[in-house]
Amino acid sequence: MTITMSCEEYNRMQEFAKQFVAKKGGTRPILEYIKLTITGNTAKAEALDGYKGGYIMLNLNDSEGDGEILLPVTSKLKRSDIFVAITDMGKEIEIRTVTGASIYRKPEGEFFDTSKIYPEDEPAEVFGFDPVLLSDALKAFKDEKAVIIEYRGALKPLIIKSGTALALVMPVRLSQ
Repeated sequence: MTITMSCEEYNRMQEFAKQFVAKKGGTRPILEYIKLTITGNTAKAEALDGYKGGYIMLNLNDSEGDGEILLPVTSKLKRSDIFVAITDMGKEIEIRTVTGASIYRKPEGEFFDTSKIYPEDEPAEVFGFDPVLLSDALKAFKDEKAVIIEYRGALKPLIIKSGTALALVMPVRLSQ
């Protein structure tokens, strides 16, 4: 199976998945990979590490059918690469661009069945935050084992605190 996508989509996938894949050398090497589920000209790129998980939907330029491919986390492509062709060659995966190609050994084993890990019921409440501001506030607590997050309402600040520090992040209004 071969799929093609723009280098922008590939880079978007890699940047997103890096936040969720397991660190190299862990007890479950399969979690060091991104699972691509291809349906038509759309792909769902999913990564998880046992504590957090996420997926991003991607537009493909072309695909040779539906299926799954496990991809390694790689460095970003250059704009001059224009597009990327990803080919499942059995025991290996080839990632080819205009400027070159790399071949990676496929991991052994099956990726986890994630069909039931994302809640499907209606949320009790929905509220919005700027992801950069929320991330910046959480990074201030990077040396803590855990933080307490206090939520008081959709239009009130979110409080993040530990035993020695406190931060707040203002919400953003969502158009509904």
